[in-house]
Amino acid sequence: MPHYKTTTAKRELINWSPYIRLIHDYPEVGVIGIKTISHPNTGDHAFHYFFSGRGKYQLNNDIWEIAPGSLFIVRPGQPFSFTLDAAPAPHMLNIHFDLFEQPESFFPHPYPVKERKIDPVRLPETIPGKTIIKNRKAYENIFFELHSIFLMQGLRWELKKKSLMLELIALVIENNDDIKKNSLPNHHLAVKKALDHIYANLEEKICLQDIVKKSGICRALLVRLFKQECGLTPMKFVYKAKIEKAKNILSSGGMPIKEIADLLSFADIYHFSRVFKDITGTPPGTYRNLTSRQTDK
Repeated sequence: MPHYKTTTAKRELINWSPYIRLIHDYPEVGVIGIKTISHPNTGDHAFHYFFSGRGKYQLNNDIWEIAPGSLFIVRPGQPFSFTLDAAPAPHMLNIHFDLFEQPESFFPHPYPVKERKIDPVRLPETIPGKTIIKNRKAYENIFFELHSIFLMQGLRWELKKKSLMLELIALVIENNDDIKKNSLPNHHLAVKKALDHIYANLEEKICLQDIVKKSGICRALLVRLFKQECGLTPMKFVYKAKIEKAKNILSSGGMPIKEIADLLSFADIYHFSRVFKDITGTPPGTYRNLTSRQTDK
């Protein structure tokens, strides 16, 4: 068999298969006045994202200000502590995960340090301990989607959780100020700007004119480049992304189909149902029935 070359980045990613050990929407984190939380060694990775609140965060020997949109990344074995001001009311979104699944990943959280072998695969050190999330809505949407399916069991749901966690890590890397976005080829950057606009506005009515404006290049060039990189034209991609979100809502809750159509800014329930069937091959009601029967198998 021939030896195929790959990039260093791809070699580093080859073992990544995230396992989420805990996901916690934590609005009561600072409910009793000024509150200090510390831990000498989490044993896994943690994303501590502050939806709101102010204070100080210490990771190893570094001390940072806490502000809305701040994300602090704790790696296995790292001590951390933070002190929250009483006002404004702090609200934290917390995820503990292993970068790849291993036997002790299933040990309940929290666990005694002695029960844990420090995960040898860690997030690259090029990602700093603090990152300011610029596209907060995108981060929060992924978090709450993960939160909504965290307790779901079965192969489909485990794969979905891994996929969303990788998407969240990718978003963190994109928001990292130390990664120079301007080093991307101009054409690739234009497509990325278009994608950022689409994902940030999935619940809105999105038109091609707005996507083109955000990309910074002409319409004909964007459509050609977008199809080369994403396999679809921008507007077909918009509908596919909306339907992916609709599929998750249908699978994980009882929201009426008309409300889903309204939430995702379709013209009406008939337009939504037609697009849904064109993309998935089944009507939304049938899809909900099929996935609900598979959930606990």
